[in-house]
Amino acid sequence: MLLVEIIIHKHIMSKSEIEKTASIYQMGFILREARKKVHLTQEQLAQRVGSNRSYISKIENNATHISLDTLVKIVEKGLGGHVDINIVI
Repeated sequence: MLLVEIIIHKHIMSKSEIEKTASIYQMGFILREARKKVHLTQEQLAQRVGSNRSYISKIENNATHISLDTLVKIVEKGLGGHVDINIVI
């Protein structure tokens, strides 16, 4: 299971702030390692989520921002995992 944990202290973050924070945690690296763990190529992952290999490559290399919706789609539909976001106030 891939676990993404975002901790928020003393204020509520908007979706865009969470997405910016997520990039700090190098989502691309985490997704690449998860993809390799389930023995998929970028092409195979892209096919599972209705995307293309070049977009998956950009995500894995942190060359593009990734929305929470896209993250969930890749992890759940593409990799067979589950995204957990833990908010602690």
